[in-house]
Amino acid sequence: MRRRLVRLLKDLIHKDDEDPSEADSDKKDKRARNLPAQGEPNSSDAKSIDDDHGQIREHGPDGKAKTNYDFGHEHGAGDPRAHDWNWSKIPPRQPGRPLLPGE
Repeated sequence: MRRRLVRLLKDLIHKDDEDPSEADSDKKDKRARNLPAQGEPNSSDAKSIDDDHGQIREHGPDGKAKTNYDFGHEHGAGDPRAHDWNWSKIPPRQPGRPLLPGE
C-alpha cells in the first residue's frame, strides 16, 4: 500500500513537470507548498517532503478537501494513514485513521 501511495504522489507531483526549462527551485516550491483545502472538483493534489514523506489530498465533487493520505511518519494511526474531512466540524480535518481496504 505504501509503495502505491508513494508512486501516486510522485505521479501527481510530476504531472506538471513537462516543461524542462522549469527551475529546480520552482519544483522545490511546488513540493513544499501547503495543499489547498479547496481545489478542482474530483481532483487530487500532492505534497512531497522527500521521496518517502508526503501527503495526497483528494477533493470531492464540490472541490472541498475530502481525504488526506499521509505517509512517512507515524502519529499513532499507522503509516500510511488517512484523515477524513468533515466540513460540519471545526476543525474540518479529522484525526488520523488506519487505511481502509482498497484505499
